[in-house]
Amino acid sequence: MDWATHRAHLLSSPTREGLAQLAHQIAPGSRPIRVRRLGGGLATSTHSVDLESKTRKVLRVVLKRYRVEDRTSLLEWDRLSFARGLPVPSPEPLALDASGQWFGTPALVMSRLPGRACVLPKRLDPWLEQMATTLVNIQDRPMSGTPAALRRPHLVDNWKPPSDLRRSDIVKRAIVSVRRNLAEALEAGRAIGHGDFHPGNLLWSRERLTGVIDWSSARIGPRAYEVAYCRADLTVLIGADAAERFRQVYERVWGQSLGNDLWVWDLICALDAMKWGHLWAVAYREQGRTDLTARHVWPRAAALARNALANL
Repeated sequence: MDWATHRAHLLSSPTREGLAQLAHQIAPGSRPIRVRRLGGGLATSTHSVDLESKTRKVLRVVLKRYRVEDRTSLLEWDRLSFARGLPVPSPEPLALDASGQWFGTPALVMSRLPGRACVLPKRLDPWLEQMATTLVNIQDRPMSGTPAALRRPHLVDNWKPPSDLRRSDIVKRAIVSVRRNLAEALEAGRAIGHGDFHPGNLLWSRERLTGVIDWSSARIGPRAYEVAYCRADLTVLIGADAAERFRQVYERVWGQSLGNDLWVWDLICALDAMKWGHLWAVAYREQGRTDLTARHVWPRAAALARNALANL
């Protein structure tokens, strides 16, 4: 699907008929009284929905609607269910319409957590501290007994250079270095990962982290990759200093060094930022960073890649 068509899906509104069916499924006798689009998502059309019961009690939920051809709603349901057992605040899955009876496309409903995304913190260090602690808490959960949805192959296990990416000098050097070092990096320690851990998927209230959302990509994978993934977003969003500070805080909270494989994952995530970062800018602008544009992305991602190359 081209971006314009996908963007139209992201901006579309759920139908009244579908909302009525959702309300009946979640809380029979209730009715939707408020629907609001939640900006920042790039994969699904996401809305907050307030349902009012006959006794005027209001239930606040989040609705995610997938593309017609997207078959990941069942996986996300399983991953959300698993996340509820982790020592981090995450939404409770409430209802799943994998066949698309409500809106014509798959849909998932979950509880709505308090807070909102914070993409420009007033105080950087407490923000990074809570972020790093939350990620360590996710990754330190024993891997035994994890559901099949989290044991699917990780994207980096069969990594290939991004297609349709201008082969500048820094891109060429990054690809060569990844190919040279990837096999060794894949041998490093693995852990349970959120899969999309970055500031846009964290909720805050009064400078306190109140929720981790969007568990659609959760799976077991290289521990350091999760850190690098977040570092790429931090670099694009704030700058290289914030990404480096995040590494330092993470290692202190975890109590160990991430090792040299971090630089391999930094390269992979920097390449992803070069290819997709213009869309990250769209999402972050919707979450409040109106100063961030696509022109900021490449120089910051390239700086992350240069730093990784210097460390390998």
